[in-house]
Amino acid sequence: MMQVSNAPLLDQELLQKTAGRDEKAFKQLYQRYQQAVFNYILRLIHDEVAAEELLQDVFFAIWQGAADFRSQASVKTWIFRIAHFQAVSWLRKNLPGKHAQKTELDDELLATEPSPEETLIEKRKIERMLIALENLSPSHRSVVELTFVHGFSQNEIAEILKCPAGTVKSRMSSALKYLAASLENDESK
Repeated sequence: MMQVSNAPLLDQELLQKTAGRDEKAFKQLYQRYQQAVFNYILRLIHDEVAAEELLQDVFFAIWQGAADFRSQASVKTWIFRIAHFQAVSWLRKNLPGKHAQKTELDDELLATEPSPEETLIEKRKIERMLIALENLSPSHRSVVELTFVHGFSQNEIAEILKCPAGTVKSRMSSALKYLAASLENDESK
């Protein structure tokens, strides 16, 4: 008697089925990645409405390009590469030469982090860290986000950003130095 496996399909299988225009597989892929991709885009562009639109653009690009996927990277890396370039393109069009402005997301993070028992010092540390992260360039912020929030390796980030791994390492180093200096300067005040 043949057993039917109820194990979830691997990303690669979902993408292959999506390439064959299997809407159910595409929906599973969307459900698997939509929240992480949305959060990544939102943290880069700081505009919730635009992030939602870009999320749809990302998944439309996945639907359109699924057949072109060549397995040189993981499906997750490929999806985040699409998201990254959609966000960077939006930033170039909408914020030439400027950093994205603070949004309700930052306010929500600040409101939910400290509990009533936590000290004012802890709250100020969180605020300083958010401000320091906000002041990073989008390219530096994306490296930090992809590493610490999404758990990508340097090589995977290089694949997503389409740049050398050394550039990723350099951006991370610069970002961490900047964050440390910003926090150190704030503490000495």
